[in-house]
Amino acid sequence: MPMKFNKKSIIDISIIILIAAIAMFFIWNVLVKDSNQSTKTKKSQISQDKILEIEAQQKIMPGINSITKEGQVIASTGKLARNDVLPRSPEAPQQSKPIKDLKQLPPQMIKLVVTEKGFTPSNFEVKAGEVVSLAVTSGDKWAHVFRFKDPVLLAVAVGVSEKETSAIVFNAPEKAGEYEFYCDIFGHENRGEKGKMIVK
Repeated sequence: MPMKFNKKSIIDISIIILIAAIAMFFIWNVLVKDSNQSTKTKKSQISQDKILEIEAQQKIMPGINSITKEGQVIASTGKLARNDVLPRSPEAPQQSKPIKDLKQLPPQMIKLVVTEKGFTPSNFEVKAGEVVSLAVTSGDKWAHVFRFKDPVLLAVAVGVSEKETSAIVFNAPEKAGEYEFYCDIFGHENRGEKGKMIVK
């Protein structure tokens, strides 16, 4: 025998379904917001001074990526930059255009000079996950290409011509350790153009 519903029971069932949907909507929003909030707190917060420093860097170094207040590098796509893609792809951190006035570079910026004798300094330290601001200068008559060996930093590359300086910003890996870098022009690594980024 088929069930019969009158108008009142259909309205009652509809109200119950509507109330249940609204309750689920509110519960879902509370859970998702709490989850997002705790994720944001776990991420390293970037200080107001650092934000101002980065904004100043963007004026001095045209073409460099933007950074969120949470300390995440933004790709040209508007999404978080990825360090594990091909260099210069839209998802990758981008190197700046050549920098004209090196005196304007912030003192806190990591500055590497590469010559046929190697990188100076050959090692530098950063904190896991933090924004790394790096300037690379060719200190001789050669072109050089700064690259990391580890595929987790595949996208981080800076190419410079003779006596030229360019910069890049990227997020350091979350995993502590030593990440080797080198000059990616044939024969340059063998003559000593290499070093290490130490992530603490």
